[in-house]
Amino acid sequence: MRHTAQGSVRATPAEVWAVFSDVARWPEWTDTVSDVRLLDGPDLAVGARVRIVQPRLPTVTWRVDVLDAPRCFSWVAGTPGARARAVHELAPDGQGTRVDLTIDQTGLSAVFGLLTARLTQDYMDREAVNLARRVEGARA
Repeated sequence: MRHTAQGSVRATPAEVWAVFSDVARWPEWTDTVSDVRLLDGPDLAVGARVRIVQPRLPTVTWRVDVLDAPRCFSWVAGTPGARARAVHELAPDGQGTRVDLTIDQTGLSAVFGLLTARLTQDYMDREAVNLARRVEGARA
């Protein structure tokens, strides 16, 4: 099961990265995330665990598997037989930055993904919009 969302931000990838990679502050700019806890230190790093609480979804602990500032980061979660991977990508796009969000779910996670497809898609779309608002608002 795959979910995707895209957005556009009128700011440089570095400016977007500064907000997007500061995951502990996500609850300040998007209502799709209630709480974020970095469990292994204050910054994103490969191997770091991040616990995310979202309304109407189970709490998930993700493990960062890719960190390529200021281009992308991804994290994985799951157990044997149930896996999810979320990718957060930024790319220059004219005068701004394109944001691409992807969640791939396999095994039992894909079944859960089918059950929550509308909610997940709504959250991802809102996160892309809210990220743009946060970054562009900080530039004003």
